[in-house]
Amino acid sequence: MGSNYFSLTVIPTVSRINLCDLSNNSGMVQANDLHPTKSALLMAMVQLLETKAPEDLRTEDVLELAHVSKGSLYHHFRNLPQLLDAAQVYRYSKAIDKAVAGVENLINQARIREDMVEGMKRIAAVQQSEELRQVRHDQISQLAAASKNEELKDALGREQERLTEALAKLFEHSVVRGWGNPTLDPHAAAVFARALTIGKIVDDVTREKMNPDHYLEIIDQVLSTVFFPSEELTG
Repeated sequence: MGSNYFSLTVIPTVSRINLCDLSNNSGMVQANDLHPTKSALLMAMVQLLETKAPEDLRTEDVLELAHVSKGSLYHHFRNLPQLLDAAQVYRYSKAIDKAVAGVENLINQARIREDMVEGMKRIAAVQQSEELRQVRHDQISQLAAASKNEELKDALGREQERLTEALAKLFEHSVVRGWGNPTLDPHAAAVFARALTIGKIVDDVTREKMNPDHYLEIIDQVLSTVFFPSEELTG
């Protein structure tokens, strides 16, 4: 099989974000659909978060980068923390968009069980890569912040549900095709798959790191024997 359906292309949308009027009833809003000043403030905060920790951000930094006045900030957002929350949701959404795109492409192009298994292995390898280490850390930080912020929790929850739904759909599709394990609950399987990805952060922070290939070998075995077992294992 070719590698075209494993591409995790960024979808240029702020999907289903329900925070500080970033979304409408349709659930799909592009950044350029926002008021220009609001969009400038949001994207300035997003850019600053690439190099600064949230606690190190200053109002002056955002205003200077966005080229707007302090009055404009408080016209579109209650305060700097609300703008920070909006930017965190935006960043979380972009990561979810990539993952959903990969899953949906795999559903559309897998023709046999081996395609599904190999496709999931490749997606797992991308998600566990060193290149996405900072993304994993950012997502853990965002989820931790949401535990004490109901508005942020609701917005991030909507985004996470999109990926859970996409993974559950993939698993249901595989069961219908005779590839997936029919004894597993699709929703629980989706949450488990997501937990495998974020869970690697426990090794990201250690001094004595595991061999990443060994971790992927375990994931491969789980995919091949638990999620998508062969006829020899189920017969």
